[in-house]
Amino acid sequence: MKRKLSLTVGITTCFGDESILETVKSIRSSIDVSNFRFIIVADRVPISGKIKRELKKYKVELIENKKEAGQMKKKRQILSKTNSDILLLTNDDVLFDKNAISKMLSRFQKHPQTTLISIRNQPVKAANLFEDVISVGTNVTTKIAKNWNRGDNYLSVIGRFEAVRVSWIKKFRMPTEVATSDAFLYFENKRLGGVYEYLSDVAVYF
Repeated sequence: MKRKLSLTVGITTCFGDESILETVKSIRSSIDVSNFRFIIVADRVPISGKIKRELKKYKVELIENKKEAGQMKKKRQILSKTNSDILLLTNDDVLFDKNAISKMLSRFQKHPQTTLISIRNQPVKAANLFEDVISVGTNVTTKIAKNWNRGDNYLSVIGRFEAVRVSWIKKFRMPTEVATSDAFLYFENKRLGGVYEYLSDVAVYF
């Protein structure tokens, strides 16, 4: 029997909004997943006492930076505190398929050569015309991402779900001036000879 892979989930945020609690609840509701460490690094907008108390209930380690930093710097901060096999980086405004994390971990377990995994980016049902326009654009991009090179392309990596082997990502260059990490992680993974997989049968909703 192979040892089950350990997991850390990390969120970077700068808004401190109550919506982050829905994201945390969604992630903690994942099925067929052993206990995992959960870290949130926040800055800019202070997290209220009410939200802090709720985060504590869900066993979230909250780190509040007094000085505002970019996304990549906060991700590096999470990585520095991670000693698990797998690190999953996500955002503060999403909902997960209940089996998204278990399928990701199973894929890493079965394919030891795989170093980076992402999943389908799925908009929730639009509530107005503006959201509908955004959804159309996202759905077109998702279709291209799935069919281009069988999903092995930079469009299929989304910042809302970046799962990577910790031993591997520690080799990455992670310059703080990078504004968005999704495409950067894809190309950095390729530069080092890593293997990327796109799981289109599970989604993260935004």
